[in-house]
Amino acid sequence: MTQEDTSYTIAPPRTWKHGYVDGLYSVEGWLVFQKSYYDKHQMYDLFLFSNPVSGEEFELPHLPLFSGQIVTDVSVKLVFSSTPDSSDFLVVACARILSYHPNNRRKQQLAFCKVADESWTIILTDEYGPTLFNQFVILDWKLYVMQSNISDFVAVFNLRYSNIITSERLDMLNPNAIPTEPSFEVDKDGVQYYNKSEVCMTRDGDELLFVLHLTKHVMHSRRFVGTKGFRIFKLDICGPRWIEVDDLGDRVLLIDDTRIQVISAKEINLPEKLSGGNFVLFSIFKRLDPDLGVFSSKDKSFKHLSLHPTLQDSSGCLWFMPSLW
Repeated sequence: MTQEDTSYTIAPPRTWKHGYVDGLYSVEGWLVFQKSYYDKHQMYDLFLFSNPVSGEEFELPHLPLFSGQIVTDVSVKLVFSSTPDSSDFLVVACARILSYHPNNRRKQQLAFCKVADESWTIILTDEYGPTLFNQFVILDWKLYVMQSNISDFVAVFNLRYSNIITSERLDMLNPNAIPTEPSFEVDKDGVQYYNKSEVCMTRDGDELLFVLHLTKHVMHSRRFVGTKGFRIFKLDICGPRWIEVDDLGDRVLLIDDTRIQVISAKEINLPEKLSGGNFVLFSIFKRLDPDLGVFSSKDKSFKHLSLHPTLQDSSGCLWFMPSLW
């Protein structure tokens, strides 16, 4: 992490004995270290929570993943309901694999766990067929999930009770309100580009936000050029429908490679011209190319930033707010 012209190093957790980290997340003052491993032909993921300031650490039960398959690629995504010290703390893991099996090359598994649980509880998604979800938000014990770049419906799973998981499907009245189809352009030198929208979901208090990250790429090489802007929508449950949000008030969106979060501008030390909030701070790596900047929700302008010199060799980054709790 950096502040002005100073860089700081956070040592690995004292109980971490698993070598390289496969994934790293932050949830307010906590860092979450993820590691995948095999044991007797069974794949597992372990998650260690560590507060670098207080020194507190704890592990969740190891998450059993896929067995009996030759896996070519596996990815696990975590989403949190709150901070680990909260009574309603809940973690949802989405594991996705690409295997050699001809009849089931792609497979997804959803599971959730509470701090006091001794094992993970599987979330069945059979009623949605082969749908692969990749956007997740936990709000009041409910898990809201969506497919990538498809905004016509939201699936909701009630996770309050581990032994009774119910679900419902919210079909949007205005599914085309969020444009996700790519567009194309050619510059004066004849270079062809395509613009696409990458989606991410988060919560703002009791509301669910859907954020479009507008990006630009070179047509044939697929080289990432940079961020073009953001569009923000909120879910109106009474519709249900999407409503575009043009003003974030005194709030700030923090976006990185792992998650998106909403905070008050008063909670972080910002330059005076940013102290009023109503902007997006993004720090995203595309094929190891860092894309950092500030986007104003008010006038839709943005400014790209550069990495601190000591971080030039980084392969990713995330927002982290140290806290004693």
